[in-house]
Amino acid sequence: KLQFLYLIVSERCSRMARFALLLLAACLPSAAGATCRLCKGISAVVTDDWCEQNCNAEVPQCPSTLCKCQAPPPTPPVPKVIGYYSPVWDKGSKGPAGANVGVCFSGWVDPDQALAPYPGPPLQGDKYVSFGGGNHNGRFTDARLKNVTAAIAAGAVWQRQHALRRRRT
Repeated sequence: KLQFLYLIVSERCSRMARFALLLLAACLPSAAGATCRLCKGISAVVTDDWCEQNCNAEVPQCPSTLCKCQAPPPTPPVPKVIGYYSPVWDKGSKGPAGANVGVCFSGWVDPDQALAPYPGPPLQGDKYVSFGGGNHNGRFTDARLKNVTAAIAAGAVWQRQHALRRRRT
């Protein structure tokens, strides 16, 4: 069963792309028997939204005189990489079941901050450290990028990743 779905949709996405993502989110199975089909109303007495909801319900109510649906999309392949970010400013994250890539995420570009000791639970799988984030502390500038490349050249990034690898998973 699907419990949570997080989508990040850029404002630059076309309206159709955003609709497709939202439709995908709405159609992901949360119960056995639910399907995911793109459906349109073909009668004036129902809307496309009504057909989407009713034709994709666990117990479908989808009269062919009211709605026309496309075939469900194929089942996606099993992912080869299951990764996650573990933020350092709270308790961190243990990651999802089966995770094989863990990223220590501080949100900082400054190497001293980004490479500070990681306080969270052990990262799962291959372990990485990220640089940058969504606020002032995470914005890249020429000077900050030079500091990051200097930290890489000095081996500081390798040392932090090596320390993360030594922690028991």
